[in-house]
Amino acid sequence: MFLGVSLLVRLLPMPLARGLLAGFFDMVGRLITSQNRRMERSLQVAFPAQSADWRRMRRRQAWRNLGRSVAEVMKLRTGQNSSASAILLQAEPELSAIQHEPRGTLLLSGHFGAWEAMAGFAGLLKRPFLIFYRPLENPLIDAELRRSRRRAGIDLVSIHEPDAVRTAIRHLRAGGVLCLFADQRWARGEPLPLFGQPALATLSAGLLQRATDARVSMLVHRRTGKATQPYEAVLEALPFELQPQDGSRDRGRSIMTAFNARLEDWVRVHPDSWFWMQDRWKP
Repeated sequence: MFLGVSLLVRLLPMPLARGLLAGFFDMVGRLITSQNRRMERSLQVAFPAQSADWRRMRRRQAWRNLGRSVAEVMKLRTGQNSSASAILLQAEPELSAIQHEPRGTLLLSGHFGAWEAMAGFAGLLKRPFLIFYRPLENPLIDAELRRSRRRAGIDLVSIHEPDAVRTAIRHLRAGGVLCLFADQRWARGEPLPLFGQPALATLSAGLLQRATDARVSMLVHRRTGKATQPYEAVLEALPFELQPQDGSRDRGRSIMTAFNARLEDWVRVHPDSWFWMQDRWKP
């Protein structure tokens, strides 16, 4: 079904493909009760004062945003080729710093807004770009998504690959940009505050930063709703407390605490843009 829909979407213009899959996911998403329960629990943690109707609308918008994102990954090369003029860019002075510093950059991002369409922004960095990612449970769909991303010039390394950490460290030491989607739930991690509740977070950012002295930045790539510039990319330095004697776990805690705080800021302003389908606060 995925391959059939993918073939259809590739034949359509991008705006029509996004609209088609947004409507499809809106319709089908209402039937997936287990995911909706998980989204509801997450929204109750993040927005306890909001009404049940408000949370129901946020769930619907999350499904629609997922549909748009699926369309964008199916047409990733098309989105990349057109995105330079389609992005409302708010990236200075961090963009210039990344372009001119010899050291690598650890770029933290999340499943927020148009995360699959950030391939076009990656080209603006003018540095080798590698994504540290978690494979999907369906191996056939995962393989197709990997092919689509590589056709668009994006390299990936799975967190399950035996040499993944060494590959990431080599990439950063060579001056590349390593993108880590840090808002996921991790089976092994440390509970850190997110919307006032402990949520498991990976401390791998601390290991990578300590091993390479990488710059740490944060990227949010969201939808604007505008026809001429449908995307907004906001790139900023991620300030975190650092002492020379800090080990990798201390750095990881500091980096992820700062990331969670900024993610909260964005979610509060744009609640429809975050992908809510993981139970971040599950013990």
